[in-house]
Formats: sequence, structure tokens, C-alpha cells
Amino acid sequence: MLVAPLRKSRRAAHRAAHWADLRAVHLSGRYDRSPESLREQLEAAARRADVITVTEVDRPQRGDVLRGLAGFRLLRRGNGQRGESAILVRTAVWEVVAWDAVMLVKDLDGQRGGQVAPIALLRHRATGCTLLVSTTHTSAGVEAGWAASARAREHRDAVAVWRHTVLAWRRRYRPDGELVVADWNLDALRPWVRAWIRSAWPGLTLPKRLPKKGTHGRRLIDWCLTRRIHRPRIRVMALTPASDHRGIHITGTIRPRKEHR
Repeated sequence: MLVAPLRKSRRAAHRAAHWADLRAVHLSGRYDRSPESLREQLEAAARRADVITVTEVDRPQRGDVLRGLAGFRLLRRGNGQRGESAILVRTAVWEVVAWDAVMLVKDLDGQRGGQVAPIALLRHRATGCTLLVSTTHTSAGVEAGWAASARAREHRDAVAVWRHTVLAWRRRYRPDGELVVADWNLDALRPWVRAWIRSAWPGLTLPKRLPKKGTHGRRLIDWCLTRRIHRPRIRVMALTPASDHRGIHITGTIRPRKEHR
């Protein structure tokens, strides 16, 4: 009679010791909103996340706000376009093993200075599980001319460089889990966008259940791709004065690679 409860207890103990809970938030910012509104948005995100990715934070005042988030380490390559996207990591939960900011496209139309993707390998302090995380802000206005416009081609070229970067880090570090998240400026609720994702990002997938609510009006243009993350889920957050985008809350479980065999 006690066998089943004992097995459940052992499984729970194993999970607590070896599995890492993923708690992440992505915030696609708005460059012309106040630093104070960004601070409030980050503090709210920090109450539910240990990893926060942000975009449109290139201005010095916004960098000051990011550096001021208590308990988090900022991964951002200075001000200007090289610091337009960033990753914040709660140091009590995750150790930063390695990180970089990779130039995807140098002369992206409408984004002087190019498009940069921060990328990092994190190690969960309690379990040792590792997470590869990367973010960027892709060019806007590409859906209508996706097949032929120069801007859409630049978008695809940047994503191709990003994919190769993620693959190189995967080969080098062999992470237990991967999280790729962005302001994609492509509506993941459209079937053709999901088809493009499958071809452009082999090995990474959207969560099976997508929220019906959009992050920019009705469009779901902020979303994540994952690999080796158990039961990933996206929830759309409330709109705040800090942006015209709604943030997304990402959850799941990271297991050691050997348990995926």
C-alpha cells in the first residue's frame, strides 16, 4: 500500500535535486517611454522571473535603470545599438558561465548600427542544469512584403546568422535547455509564420499551446522557441505604460541532458 506514495516521494525528491524551474519574462520595450515606467515594469517582472530579456533599451538612461535592478546581473554591450537588447539574470538562482553580444546584421535598414543578439550560458545554482538563452529585436514591417521586400530579406538574413550562432553555442556547451526569445515582428498565430519557424529553426519549437491574446494589438509578435525544456508555456502579461507591447511570461522545466535519452 505504501509503494505508490514512496515512489511519488522519490520522484519529487529527484526533481527538486536535479530539475530546474524556468521562470522567464520577455519585455519588448518602447524607446520613447519614461525610464520610470521601465523601472516599474522591470520590478514587476522580477517578482515572477529569474531571467528577463528586454529590447529597445539602447539609451543611456534605460541602461541605468537596467543596472539598478536589485539582485540581477545585466548582460548588455554598452549604450547605442549594440546595447539595444539585453538579458538580466538573477544571480542567486543562475550563474553566468559565458556570454556575448553578436552582431547579426551591420546595416539593417532603419536600424543604424545593426542588429545585435545577446547570448548567454547560465548554470542553475541549485541543480547544475544549464540554459542557453538569447534575445534580439528583429526589423518591423516585414509581414506584408515577406516574399520579396528587401527589409524582409534582411530580417531572414539576420535570423539565419542568429540560428548559426545558437547552433555554435549548442555544439560548444551542450546545454540542458535552450530559450530563444524576441520581438520577432511576425505574428505566430498565422499558419505561414509557424511554417517558416519550422524551416528556419530546426531543433527549436514553439510551445504547443499559444496564447490567443496578442502582444501587440491582436498580433502575437513576441514569442519564444525552446529546446529540451519540458512543458514550456507562454502567458501574455498586462499592458503597461512602459511599452506598446505586452510582455510574455515563460515557464517550463529544465532536465539534465542524460534524462532526455
